[in-house]
Amino acid sequence: LVALGQITGAALGSGLVIGVGGPGMMRLGVRIMAAAGATAALFAWTGVAHWTGVVLPFTAFLFGTAMLMPSASAAALLPFPRAAGTAASLMGAVGFATGALVSQLLGAGFDGTARPMATVAAIAGFGALFFRGKASRRRSRCRGGRPRCRGRARHGRARGGDPRGRGRDRHPHQL
Repeated sequence: LVALGQITGAALGSGLVIGVGGPGMMRLGVRIMAAAGATAALFAWTGVAHWTGVVLPFTAFLFGTAMLMPSASAAALLPFPRAAGTAASLMGAVGFATGALVSQLLGAGFDGTARPMATVAAIAGFGALFFRGKASRRRSRCRGGRPRCRGRARHGRARGGDPRGRGRDRHPHQL
């Protein structure tokens, strides 16, 4: 059932991304993750002992993760077009290493309840929400504190363009 949440999130996300866009998918995904993680922690810490108190919030958590990850991965690789394969490999390695570390910590902290796992899910959900907010505020301005310019530089011809075309799309205040 939990894997069905991931499959459903990926299937719906692939259709929604056309209309909502990558940033919209990331906003939606992190909000679902934060809400589902908080719900899982609430259920675990209040003593909800039924299996649905664990399965349903984690189904929703993976649903949100499946909506978030494709757009987040694309956004993370965007600055590295020439090294996209290396960057993708690094993202995968960091993800697996983090998963192994968190699994070890959860195993060490296991107390016979779902509390440690649900608490980590809540922290992960709110962490994703926090970092998504930081990233969107950071992208709203160009380097140097100037308001963001969309597309090609609109300040006249960008200085520093060489004959082969490198540097032409850079904004003058970024050179």
